[in-house]
Formats: sequence, structure tokens, C-alpha cells
Amino acid sequence: MARAMMAMFAAASLLAACGDADEEVDFVWMEAQDGALLTRHALPMRISASEDFQLAGPKHREDEFNDVPFEISLAAFLTPGGAVMIHAEKVADGSGASDYSDLPLADWPLPGFRAGDPICLDIHPSDVDGEHDLEWLEAQGFSVAGGVWFHQFFLSSDDFNDEVVVSLLRTVTSCRDAGDAQQSLGPLREAITIEPL
Repeated sequence: MARAMMAMFAAASLLAACGDADEEVDFVWMEAQDGALLTRHALPMRISASEDFQLAGPKHREDEFNDVPFEISLAAFLTPGGAVMIHAEKVADGSGASDYSDLPLADWPLPGFRAGDPICLDIHPSDVDGEHDLEWLEAQGFSVAGGVWFHQFFLSSDDFNDEVVVSLLRTVTSCRDAGDAQQSLGPLREAITIEPL
């Protein structure tokens, strides 16, 4: 789940996810259409990127975080040195676990999204092992080893059972020489268009 990924990065320690990468599921919370992504749950939106980005996914899987089951659709727009990862998720037991109201409202990408501060982490290749989303990015040809600027934006449905998470990742040589977060991540924000449906 995206919240687990945010907590993982914030703690600067990678936590293993337990979902089966090859499992078959009976849901599709996000699909690709004409080079864009369409979310298919209570938060319908169209997400697209400028033409220099390549679309990877979606991939659909089930996983469990803090004893709560989630249905997850994952995709990403990739460009050399940058990734915009999109999660469309549903709390499978209807318990309302996708509550991000503790985070401040964000100025991007749409009203209602919430976000913390961007962070930079130096990631060792061994840190990727067992962390589903990072392994998946590596399999798509986007390496996160080294320094990475990372910023996540969260939107939840009113009942906190559906969510869309937009994660910006920009590689840098190291966090010691990372420069300014907004200068690094700004071009990724400018390249993505998110429209409510």
C-alpha cells in the first residue's frame, strides 16, 4: 500500500511487502486507455503524461498492511531519471483504513489531495529486495539505487475505503548533493495532468 511506502521512506528503512507478484485478481481499479490511466473506483480520474514518458502497467495485486487487506492497481509514467507512480487502491474489508487526514492539504495535483514534505534518501541496492513497489520499478528499467527525491500525494474517498496516491521520484547522485527538492521534482509535476471524471 502507498501509505506503507511513505512510512518506509520516512523511516529510511525498507519494509517487505507480502503480496504475490503473479497472483490473479478479480478487480481492476485502474486501467490504461490511449496512453493514459483511468481510475475505476470511487475516485474516478484520468491521469496522463507528456510524450517523453513511457507508461508501465497497470499491475493488479492484493496485499495486507497492518492487518488490513488492500486491493491495489499500480502503474507508472517513466522517463530517464524520473518516475511518477500511481496507485489506485481499495480497502478490501471496508474498514476505512485509507485515512490521510493527518496530512496537510496539498496545492497539487487536485483539490483534496494531501501530502507531507518531500524527502531525499540514499538507497542501497540491497534495500530494494523484498519491497514490492521498488522491485517493480526496477523491473520496468527504473533504478532507485542511489539518491532519490521522493514526494507522495494522497486522496481518499469520503468513507476512507478508496484512494489514489501519486508518488514522484527523481534520482540524484546522492542526497548530499541533491540540490533543491522543488527544482528536482517540479518537472515531474509539470509533465503530469490529472483530471477528475
